[in-house]
Amino acid sequence: MKLNKYFLLIGMAVAGLLSSCGDDEDFQPGPQSAGQGVSFGTVSSAASVTFLPTDEPALTIPVYRKVSDEAADIDVIVNLNDSVDGEAIFEIPTKVHFNAGEEVANLTIRFPEAELGTSYSFEIELSADDKNPYATNLLRRNVMRDYKWIEYEGTISTAFDGIYSSVTVEKAEGFPIWRVVDPFAEYWETNYGDDKPDYSIVPEYINFTVNEDGSVKFETYVNDAYDADNLIYAFWSLDLSPTLTEEAAMSTVVDEQTVELYPYYYVPGVGGWGAFAVTITLDEDGASFIEE
Repeated sequence: MKLNKYFLLIGMAVAGLLSSCGDDEDFQPGPQSAGQGVSFGTVSSAASVTFLPTDEPALTIPVYRKVSDEAADIDVIVNLNDSVDGEAIFEIPTKVHFNAGEEVANLTIRFPEAELGTSYSFEIELSADDKNPYATNLLRRNVMRDYKWIEYEGTISTAFDGIYSSVTVEKAEGFPIWRVVDPFAEYWETNYGDDKPDYSIVPEYINFTVNEDGSVKFETYVNDAYDADNLIYAFWSLDLSPTLTEEAAMSTVVDEQTVELYPYYYVPGVGGWGAFAVTITLDEDGASFIEE
């Protein structure tokens, strides 16, 4: 008798499962691929890529499709294309072409006018009439044409705020362009613990160029917070005023391994303190700020 009850319970459970499967009115089929079922595959929809000066300024993106019997031209929609002086940076084709039988075609986007050391962005998507809803159809890329950086060890000292610390100094290979990486990282760690430096308050880089005559020009940077509402800027003096020519001339190569910058420390709308030396020294033998 107990055995019959056991089988009866199993039968009722199976019947219940079958009944629930047949009565499931909430089931909805997923969206179907449209037209050719095209996509960028499974790549990340947003990413950053870097190109060295020797790299061809072009980005090739594979495009895939599910229906490949016939040749097809798929529309490429441009949502974003950064421009300079009204000229678009990226040369983006309006269509991607598939030959009959091809399941993959390449979309090549060129950017020959992109400047070194500058980042630009574009965003594209494939025609909604032909998309594959289960893959990437919208693609955004931040493209940087960057230098090849050579690293040196060094130190930085600032007369304005009394900072002295070890730093990494980098040179752009083939160019008289230099930068100090995280110049105030040690200072930040000492005062704020393990928190990453806030680059809205202190610089991520101090960028400067060494000219053939030994003069040096640097980019204005945020030096520190003055109060909750104002920042102290370390100005390239001519960015602040065209009359500060003497201060600009003070930035120079001292010797092969030493450069002095003279930022003009100023809080816009409040006032300033004048120009104070920032001394950058290369520690490694053979490293030199002077081009041979």
